[in-house]
Amino acid sequence: LHFRRIEPSSNGTCCEHLRFKSLLHFEHGPSNWIKAGVMKIDQGQEGLSSVSFNDDFSCFVCTTDHGFGVYSTLPFHRFSWRSFDDGGFSCAEMFGQTNILALVGGRPSPAGFSASSVVLWDDRTGTRLFHIQLPSPINAICCRIDTLGVLLDGKLILYRISPDFASVQYEQTVDTLVNPDGVAAISPRGPPMVACPGPSLGSIWVLERKEEAAAGRGRWSSKLIDPAHHKQVSCLAFSRDGSMLA
Repeated sequence: LHFRRIEPSSNGTCCEHLRFKSLLHFEHGPSNWIKAGVMKIDQGQEGLSSVSFNDDFSCFVCTTDHGFGVYSTLPFHRFSWRSFDDGGFSCAEMFGQTNILALVGGRPSPAGFSASSVVLWDDRTGTRLFHIQLPSPINAICCRIDTLGVLLDGKLILYRISPDFASVQYEQTVDTLVNPDGVAAISPRGPPMVACPGPSLGSIWVLERKEEAAAGRGRWSSKLIDPAHHKQVSCLAFSRDGSMLA
C-alpha cells in the first residue's frame, strides 16, 4: 500500500476528511499479499465512515453517510446494501455470523436511528429488534454474539445479548478516560472479555464476565493495569482465544 501526504491548499487549509468510495480486498497467497478485488461502494458523493469485521473475519460491514453494506471476504462479494435518503451511520458491528447488526446513526441519521442510540437490526428482514438509548453521543461500539459494549466519552457500558436476540440486559458501567476515538477490544472466543482505557493516562481496564449459578446471569470482574503504557492508549486487540492483549 502506498500513502500520499495531503498538503495544505493555497489558502493554508487542509482537507477535513479523506473520503473513500471503494474497498480494496487483499488475500494472503503462498509468497505475498495479492489484491483480490476492488469494489465501488456507492455512486454518490459520500465516503466510508466505518468498516468492521465479524469475529472470524468471514464478513465485514461498512457504513456511509447514506447507508450500510454487508460483504463476504472469501469469496469477496456484497451480501446486501441498504440506502437511506435522510441520513447515514457513524459505525456498525456484526454479531458473529448472524444477520443481526448493531447500528449507530450518523449526523444526520435516518428516521428511527440517532448518534446517541444503538439499534439491533435484522438485516434479513430489514427490521429493528431493539433500540438502546444512551445519554450522550456514542463514540464506538464493540460486540460479540453474547455481548455489546458501548463507548461514550468517559464511560464503557456493557450489555448481555440473549442467544436468540430476544432480550438485551444492562450489566455494568465502567469509568474511563475521555475516549473520543472509542478505543476498546472484545475477545472473539472464550469467556467474554473487554478491554478499554482506564481512569488514568496509559492505564487499561480488563473486564471478564463471570457466570453465576442463576441461569442467564453474570457479573464482570475487573482488573486495572496501571500503567500499561507510558502514553495514552490508542489501540487495543485481543488474540483469537482471548488469552493475550496487545
